[in-house]
Amino acid sequence: MLPRVWFALLIVLLAALALLAQRGIGVETNLLSLLPSFQKEPLLQKTVERFAEQVNPRLIFLIGHKNPEQARTAAKKMAVALRNSGHFASLEAEIQQNTLETWQQFYFPHRYRMLSPEIRQLLKQPDAVAATLHRLQEKLHSPLSAFFSRMLPQDPLLFFSSFLQTLPKPPGQVFLEGGMLTVQDHGKTYLLINGVLQHNPFNIGRQAAVQEALAEIIEQATLSTSDLEVLHSGVFRFAAKAAEEAQREVLTIGTGSMLGILFLIIVTFRGIRQVLVVVLPLAIGLLTAVTVCSLFFVKLHLFTLVFGASLIGVSVDYAFHYLAKHRLSAGQWNSWEGLWSIFPALTMGVVTSILGYAGFWLTPFPALQQIALFSAVGLLGAYGTVVCWFPLLMKAPPSVASPPVALVAVKWFLQLWDAIQEHRATPVVLIMLGIGCLATFNSIQFNDDIRALEQRSPTLQSEAHRIRELTGGLEVSRFIVVRGKSVEEVLQRQEQATRRLQSLARNDPQFDFQSLAPLLPSQKTLAENQTLLRDALLAQPERLKQGLSNMGFAPEVVELFVRELLNSEPHGFSVK
Repeated sequence: MLPRVWFALLIVLLAALALLAQRGIGVETNLLSLLPSFQKEPLLQKTVERFAEQVNPRLIFLIGHKNPEQARTAAKKMAVALRNSGHFASLEAEIQQNTLETWQQFYFPHRYRMLSPEIRQLLKQPDAVAATLHRLQEKLHSPLSAFFSRMLPQDPLLFFSSFLQTLPKPPGQVFLEGGMLTVQDHGKTYLLINGVLQHNPFNIGRQAAVQEALAEIIEQATLSTSDLEVLHSGVFRFAAKAAEEAQREVLTIGTGSMLGILFLIIVTFRGIRQVLVVVLPLAIGLLTAVTVCSLFFVKLHLFTLVFGASLIGVSVDYAFHYLAKHRLSAGQWNSWEGLWSIFPALTMGVVTSILGYAGFWLTPFPALQQIALFSAVGLLGAYGTVVCWFPLLMKAPPSVASPPVALVAVKWFLQLWDAIQEHRATPVVLIMLGIGCLATFNSIQFNDDIRALEQRSPTLQSEAHRIRELTGGLEVSRFIVVRGKSVEEVLQRQEQATRRLQSLARNDPQFDFQSLAPLLPSQKTLAENQTLLRDALLAQPERLKQGLSNMGFAPEVVELFVRELLNSEPHGFSVK
């Protein structure tokens, strides 16, 4: 009865695994998935996921050469090769002119409400009209007057140019030259290419193809241009390296465990049949664990698979108990009676092991919960195979009647342990060890930082650090989420947070940050700017008009400017 029931369950598991294989069994390598989930904070969870979707697929390339023209030519050729590889959803090597025009068209209508700190300070002066006209006169007589002259008909006071100059800039020395983002360092010119991968960077099935394509493109670029330096970094490279190392660890641990088990079986039980029998609970245990975990979790984490490889050494114990009973039996052997004689011990072993793994399930970490389920179900699979099928597979009595050689070593150890227990110094030694453990307990340091689990490649870290040095890029894995009941409240809180961060940056030269506050001001700030502008300049409109006329502005330009100041409505921004 038991063998048939277990066989039926195995058929169900195989059918479920086949269905899951059609859907695709994903493997997760992202370290952030180890963090507690935000089930009680769905909005925060969505924010983190959206941020990861934006950042994770990005790859940054820097192509450097001592000759700027050779660097530019190589960068353009490499951009074409990357684009033609089919692995990138988008690739940006040259900044299109329409991109800059789009920015200007979006913000220009708000030029009288989005004021720079310079203009706000100017308008707060007692004689704001005189100060504003004096600033305008200095701008018109500066070397950049030709650039400013194009904006004068629509922005006579040049407020918009001041706003553009205060927008957030990268802390590095990236500048736009010839339509490409450029960096110069120690006599080398680097061109920046920003790419977004077509597929999820944590998709193990596609990582190898992307890596091979990138390696081939970089090799071709360096061969065609001598002394060319190509730097590239992104989440994908670290994810691919972590997946490669995890797969190697799984293979190493699994292979080592299997070889050790085979050696013990051959030496102890002196039979090939026992080898084949032991493999069965291991295979069914892993099959059960993968199938059930895939039903409960969308993806299996690599940590789960690495940890699961250690299950081989645990689940094989159930088979060893039965085989040892079979090996030590006298000429009279009944397979089912042999099972029932060790059944309490087997059951107690699997129950205590599952209770131990249950502690993982009580933690708020999804990866640990997955490990708990994987381990518990895998042990149940191995236990069920031993209990249900081993009596059928091991019906024949043992071919060797003598005790195994390993039993002699066990007897020696038990005799030694008895002698140690009977020695008068044993209690004293145990008490001293206990006191020593208690004395050093307070000195134990715990580290709950999950980044300690991440063994990053020094080469990749060095290359990523070099790119951040050149481009001035920030650590994107650290960010602040601003929340509110409405868009306006979010924007106001963002401005408050930005002011606090600015004060920190002034006191610490090493501290840097980027904020959307200058790009997305709140309705309150827009209204305050417009009120300040009207009170400062339109309190004496005739004086302002006369000052502009004296500088050569046409009357229609002056009238249009004053009319726009009076009639502009303080519309805010919407956030989607």
